[in-house]
Amino acid sequence: MFAKRTNWPTTANALAQHWRTVCESGDLTFDLTPSNPTAVGFAPSPGLLALETSCTYKPEPLGLPLARRALVDHFGLDIPPEHCCLTASTSEAYGFLLSLLCDPGSSVLTPTPGYPLLHHLCELHDVARVDYPLAYDGSWYLDLGGLRDAIARAHNPSMLVVISPSNPTGHCLTPAELAAIEEICISNEIALVIDQVFAGYDLPTPHPPPARPLDSPRGCLTFGLGGLSKYAALPQLKLSWMLAAGPRDLVDTAMARLEIIADTYLNLAGPVQHALPSLLSQAAPTRTAIRRRIGANQTFVKTICIDKQSPVTPLHTTHGWTQLLQLPRLGLDDQQWAHELLAQGVRTQPGYLFDLPPGLGPTLAVSLLTTPDVFRPGITRLLETVAQACREATVRS
Repeated sequence: MFAKRTNWPTTANALAQHWRTVCESGDLTFDLTPSNPTAVGFAPSPGLLALETSCTYKPEPLGLPLARRALVDHFGLDIPPEHCCLTASTSEAYGFLLSLLCDPGSSVLTPTPGYPLLHHLCELHDVARVDYPLAYDGSWYLDLGGLRDAIARAHNPSMLVVISPSNPTGHCLTPAELAAIEEICISNEIALVIDQVFAGYDLPTPHPPPARPLDSPRGCLTFGLGGLSKYAALPQLKLSWMLAAGPRDLVDTAMARLEIIADTYLNLAGPVQHALPSLLSQAAPTRTAIRRRIGANQTFVKTICIDKQSPVTPLHTTHGWTQLLQLPRLGLDDQQWAHELLAQGVRTQPGYLFDLPPGLGPTLAVSLLTTPDVFRPGITRLLETVAQACREATVRS
C-alpha cells in the first residue's frame, strides 16, 4: 500500500537515543548543534514583538500540537491530534500523499468532471491518472460501475481521490456511495483520499444529508483534506490539513512516514499555526455570509431562467461555489459560446476545462461568489445573448 520511496527507518538511531537520554537526565551542558536563531538569544525585530510567542521557531513536521488539537476539537472528530498533519496548502497535502502512497508508474483514481489540479500533481510525481466518472441524470451521482472499470484499467492503483463537495458539479458523497467506495478500497488495498475543502457550503436546493467520512471509524486507510483557504476564506494565510483514519496499524505507519516527508519541507509558518484556534473559532460569520451570497445568486439564476423561459438550464447542484449552465447547441460548443459571451462583455468558464461529459452539450461554469451587482446583470446579459442567438438561428432555418 505504501510507496517504496517512503520506506525509511522511523526509529531513532543510537546517537539520537543517547542524546535523548542525556537531555532527560539533565546532563547536557554544551549543546553545540542548534541551528535555530530564536533558540539562542536572537530576539525578533521590534515590529514583531507582539508576535514573539509565534515567532519563536519550534519546528514540528506534522504541525504544532496546539494547532492540531484545535483542529480536531473544532470539528468534534474522534481522531487523535497525532493523526493530523498540517500543510501549507491542499496541493502540498496531495503532494505528500502521492509521495507516501505511490511509486513512479502506479495509478491514482481521480473523478471527472473535476478541477484540473490533480492532473498536474500526478504528472509531477510520475504517477498515472485514471479517471472515473460522475454521471448526471437531473442530479450528479457517482458511477460505481465506471469506477470499477477504471480500477480494472489502472496499473498498480494506490490511491482513490474523491472530491466532496465536488468542484464544479457540487456533488457530495452519499452514505451509500461512501460505503461502496470503502468496500472497493478494502478489496483492492487502495487508500482513500476525500477532499472536503468546500464542505459546509450548502446551497438552498433541497438535498439529503451528505456522508461525513471522518465521523466514524473507517475500514480502509482514509485521509480527509481541508484548509483555511475555503473553510475560513483566508487563502493568504496558507494553512491546510489532512486527517488520517482507518486501521490503526496503517494509520500509524502512514503518520510515521508523513512526518519524515513533512520534515523534509517544513513549509508551514509558525504564526498561522498559533493563530489557528482563533481563526477557526471566528470563521462562522464569514462562512454564513458566503452561504448567503451563493444561495441568493443561485436562486436568482434559477428564477430568471424560468421567468424568461430561457433555453439556458442551470444544472442541479447542492453544494459549493460553482453553477453549471447548460446552453443550446446551435452548432456551438462550450468554448465557442464562451467566446460569444466574452464578445458581449461576459466572462465564463467553458465546461471542457473541467472534463464535463460531452453528452451534456455546451456547458459553462459561473461563480456564485460573484458580487450581486456584477452577477445579476452579467447573468441577464448572458441570457439575452443566448436568446438573440436562438432567434437568429430560427431565422436562418
